Amino acid sequence: AAGTATLPITIQGYNATRGDDPRGSTRPVFNAGAAVFTLASQWYIKNMQFVGTASPVLTTGNFNNMIYCKAINSSLTSNRAAIIAGSYTNLYFCEAASYRGLGINASGNNAIYGCYIHSSVTGIYNSGNAYLVVTNCLIVGCTTNGIWNDAPSTISNVFSNNTIYGYNTPVASSRGIRYDSGGRVGAAHNNIISGWAVGLYHEDVGQSVFIENYNCFYNNTANTQNVTLGANSITSDPSFTSVGYLSGTTATTSGSVLTQSGGDFSTVVDGQDYLYLTAGTGINTGIYGITAHTATTVTLDIAPGTSAVTDKAWRIVTGRNFAIGANAKNAGAPTVFTNTPTNTFVDLGAAQSQFGSGGSGSGGGSGGGSVGGFNGFG
Repeated sequence: AAGTATLPITIQGYNATRGDDPRGSTRPVFNAGAAVFTLASQWYIKNMQFVGTASPVLTTGNFNNMIYCKAINSSLTSNRAAIIAGSYTNLYFCEAASYRGLGINASGNNAIYGCYIHSSVTGIYNSGNAYLVVTNCLIVGCTTNGIWNDAPSTISNVFSNNTIYGYNTPVASSRGIRYDSGGRVGAAHNNIISGWAVGLYHEDVGQSVFIENYNCFYNNTANTQNVTLGANSITSDPSFTSVGYLSGTTATTSGSVLTQSGGDFSTVVDGQDYLYLTAGTGINTGIYGITAHTATTVTLDIAPGTSAVTDKAWRIVTGRNFAIGANAKNAGAPTVFTNTPTNTFVDLGAAQSQFGSGGSGSGGGSGGGSVGGFNGFG
């Protein structure tokens, strides 16, 4: 049933006491299995987890709000989504992953703020002729696209203050931000885009209507394609606090266990890190969750197939603490207003401005360096 603007229907999870506002694994779980969990318009969903294998796991209605929710699609069938967002639906501080598909399918006029989207083929997919604003998000370990704008559109899309991180060794043909052909208008600024074959890609040549500036590009095979690098964008190392990378090419599999002779999985965190199985005999390639590990093995949440041939290629992003160093802090876009205030800085998101020594006034005190970055959460 649909709610109304003044009386929305609410799902609010609790752990031990109503209103205790749980996070992480203490949130209640809707395990929908192979069914789609579908909401009507004017719903408010907070502190819930949704898991399943359907296409998608969760479909929100129009004018829904999701906050502190998590949705995981563990299907091994391609192109399934964790979340399909209805028109004018907002997602705040949510987590989404789809092992073989789309973390979030943003179908119409959506705002995605402060979300952690990871371990998917495409993190965020915009399929319609509609607005999409993505800001202050962490998009990690997606195999093909971080953000993908697909259908032609003349409506503006804005991507700002995000960290969009692929893999230490970029996956071939992967894109951090991807625009397909069409009359798109958009802007990307104050993002860190790292670990992609192309950091910012547009299918059409000469995108004068697309604004790219004040981004930090690092460790991409190519930073942009068909988009001119902004005068204030940088290519310095953002110096993430603790982001690691493990890989191998000679592993074997037995049931749910992958064994890498001579490997070292000591930095893996069970239930947080994901393995991307890229190639090998007798297995299903793709992303898998890690449930346990030893020095030389990882146990996956789904069995990829059993094969003793030592040719399984894999990679894992570890650490997931994306707080940044001084290089990216200095890259934030300055904001200069007419009249007053006359000089300040936008100090949000991934690529940040950094205040100087500051000035004293009637309140005293001095300005300090910004606290940068975004820590992964799961």
